[in-house]
Amino acid sequence: MAGSFGARKAVGVRDDSFARAFVMGNGSNSLVIVSCDLAVISAEISTPAKMLVMEQHGIPPDQICLCATHTHTAPEIRSANTSHPHDPAYNARLISVIADVISKALANRFEARMHYGRTEVEGLSFNRIYRLKNGSEIFGRSKALEDAIVGSAGPLDTSLQTVCFRDRAGHMRAVMVNFACHPDTHPDDRGAKP
Repeated sequence: MAGSFGARKAVGVRDDSFARAFVMGNGSNSLVIVSCDLAVISAEISTPAKMLVMEQHGIPPDQICLCATHTHTAPEIRSANTSHPHDPAYNARLISVIADVISKALANRFEARMHYGRTEVEGLSFNRIYRLKNGSEIFGRSKALEDAIVGSAGPLDTSLQTVCFRDRAGHMRAVMVNFACHPDTHPDDRGAKP
């Protein structure tokens, strides 16, 4: 599995992972957003997936955005990550799944009105990079360095944005949420509890 400091192997599946596609267009141009339950999206997945969609639907790669939910409990997809081996068969299937969910989203388009929202969410996230009195920075807190920490190494983005799409009858049909947060609540490899 991806997203840890040491190698972790899955022993089973508790919840399925998904790729979800959203397509928005004005008749001549489209914007495609695909969110995958993965730690990252790499070029070795995004480039062939975008090319496949262009072949199937004529949507140029620069109108397709692939992103990851950044789950720490999904398969590793990066071949360059030698400490976490990937499965080439999984990657090949993932490329097909991405193209397939885009095809389904294109087939289910509807006329919609878009609504935007923004708010601040305080107390849910924090900056995991800390600045020390000597000017250096460390990742994470440790009791040994607690007295040396002067604060976060940078600002914290607490803004949350939403985009909602309602059909002609006013029914909410899709919502996208953007919030800068590292949603990791899984125990890490050093025995810490979530």
